Amino acid sequence: MSLYEDKDQPARRPHPLERGPESARPNAPHTPSERIIINMPQVRPILTYVLIAINIIIFVMGEASISLNEQLFRAGWSSPMLVFGDGEYYRLFTSMFLHAGAAHLFFNMYALYILGMQTEQMYGRWRYMVIYFLGGVTGSILSASFGEPTIPSVGASGAVFALLGTQILYFYRNQATLGAYGRGALRQYLILLGINLVIGFSIARIDNLGHIGGLIGGAVLGGLLAPTLNSRRGVDPNGAPVRVVYVEQRGGSPAVLAGYAVILLGFTLFAGIWLF
Repeated sequence: MSLYEDKDQPARRPHPLERGPESARPNAPHTPSERIIINMPQVRPILTYVLIAINIIIFVMGEASISLNEQLFRAGWSSPMLVFGDGEYYRLFTSMFLHAGAAHLFFNMYALYILGMQTEQMYGRWRYMVIYFLGGVTGSILSASFGEPTIPSVGASGAVFALLGTQILYFYRNQATLGAYGRGALRQYLILLGINLVIGFSIARIDNLGHIGGLIGGAVLGGLLAPTLNSRRGVDPNGAPVRVVYVEQRGGSPAVLAGYAVILLGFTLFAGIWLF
């Protein structure tokens, strides 16, 4: 191959792919893509830290004394026989703060740290607490209603899955508004959900019913309490289009939440009558 151009040969016209988009279409205007800026309220995740601390303290107390650990579990764990047979409905709540081992605690608290911080920031503190506790209780109710009668259930997994359900619904409903960020977050959470469900169905001792119940409760509550997104379009100093999305923490009337709580109560009573 010669390093010099042959003057006697006609010049070769380059293929359009060799020239690139600008040279292939020299007169085509360049339209920069719109940049999305999400203006989210700055909320310190204090309640997330408090919940993590409570779970850790209870676990450490139990580990420090075998007799105390047995008392905590006997007094707090949930099972269909104890909840519906003996009428100890408080176990639907207390079981959310007990963990069967350090690994169980670690994975739940790590997930709570990630999901809790984002939910507390997006939804605000009181909505976050409603989703965490009512969503967790929803998981406990489903587990107690359809689980094995004598097998106890413990852990914050139902509440954590409630936060996951909230995040999935939030990003699914706001894909168009949040752009690539929203679609990426939705994809990550769906993958996380799929992995956890596969693990849950693969290991017999995992309370997958509690996970699914929490997921459903979190999705419903997340929809009822969803923050409002408002956007405003403009241009940056370089002339590129910009869309600013404002997250406003409002919505979710007490009457709607009371209705959800009444539905949970009615389902719980029905399950108790049906089982016993």
